[in-house]
Amino acid sequence: MRTYLLPEEGRFYKANLHCHSTLSDGDLTPEQLKEAYKRKGYSILSITDHERLNNHSYLDDEDFLTITGFELEVLEKSELPNKLKRTCHINFFAKDRNNTSLFAFDTMYFWRQDPEKVKQLKHTGPDDYERVYSAEGVNEVLRLAKENGFLSSFNHPQWSLQNYEDYRDYEGFTMMEIYNFSSDIDGSFAYAAKDYDNMLRDGKRLFVCATDDNHNRFPEGHPHCDSFGGFTFIKAKELTYEAVINALEKGDFYASMGPEIYELYVEDGKVHLTCSPAQRISMTPKGRNFECVSAREGEFVTEAVYELNDLQHEEYFRFEVIDGRGKRAATRAYYLDEMGLK
Repeated sequence: MRTYLLPEEGRFYKANLHCHSTLSDGDLTPEQLKEAYKRKGYSILSITDHERLNNHSYLDDEDFLTITGFELEVLEKSELPNKLKRTCHINFFAKDRNNTSLFAFDTMYFWRQDPEKVKQLKHTGPDDYERVYSAEGVNEVLRLAKENGFLSSFNHPQWSLQNYEDYRDYEGFTMMEIYNFSSDIDGSFAYAAKDYDNMLRDGKRLFVCATDDNHNRFPEGHPHCDSFGGFTFIKAKELTYEAVINALEKGDFYASMGPEIYELYVEDGKVHLTCSPAQRISMTPKGRNFECVSAREGEFVTEAVYELNDLQHEEYFRFEVIDGRGKRAATRAYYLDEMGLK
């Protein structure tokens, strides 16, 4: 019997789940962003402006869908300059596309704007909520997000100057950015596999996405253009808001800088993965039972098979596909108890 880890039904839709427009600090309008991303083969875009929550469904068509979302910050309070302070940036995605009420509403984050005018923005809860940079403070924001019907993404921990001690006690994230293209363009360490493994080994069950976090200061084709470098392939039955949100809630997606994963399933005690041409397909478990399928020089691999018996003492496993340019695709962690194997 074959059990699919990435669903058999539906199709993969290419998505950018972290994007900024002229409504906050981006240089392209929402309309320009749609035109650029649709032209590059994307089907889904979440315009996650800073502290701005807008329904962009007016951009939708039969081949393109927007996800209602925004980016929230929880900044360390200290006398240090802002660029030396630790921070936690979180993207929130509304399960109901018409839900445009901000929460954890702290006027401090509307820099150099009249607090009384800011309070007129649609929001739930008090006007003077104080975000506290601590595990408890972040977890309280995540609790409010869940109560208000939002999924969440833990963004770019390295850019945010966050270490293991900062994020080890976070609870309730839906996913995290394992790759942030804008951070890569800026020169930050943008691939957060170590942070993801740290959270998994501490018992956090969360998924992974890859994003652009684009602001478009530079035109397409410029080496510092921050669009089209990190994306998420979402497997959904159809390109509708309900189907895509359902896929995000279930973890039916993977992160990529380029490689594509076509199938991932379990059959006859083995895990099978097929993908676009790659130099290496690796499996990372909780413990040390790492396995890797590598191509010979001048060749490539497109599939890997791993024995589940070798993983009987493990709790979970995840996969990475690395192509000839060093670009990676990464799956979420899949748990043996999900598959009825533990």
